[in-house]
Amino acid sequence: LSPALNHFRSLDARAGYVEDPSLEALAVTPAAGSLERLDLSGMQWEYDSLFQRNSRPTITDRGAFALARSPHLRSLKHLTFWSSGITAEGRR
Repeated sequence: LSPALNHFRSLDARAGYVEDPSLEALAVTPAAGSLERLDLSGMQWEYDSLFQRNSRPTITDRGAFALARSPHLRSLKHLTFWSSGITAEGRR
């Protein structure tokens, strides 16, 4: 990820396609340390075709754990998920 990320306070990925590997990459990026808000409330399920959701969520406990354990995201105050595959264990 770009070092320019260290100038961002908010990252809005609602219109993007975000998967666990993307969150893992963000979690290990020192430049993400200035983020206070992360919005991942966009389309978080794979779609086979228009309006035909398949059963695999793109954000799961794996991505949630990466964010929670990140030493670089200590400034994060607001985290938004919507319709993800995160279980009760991942929300803790």
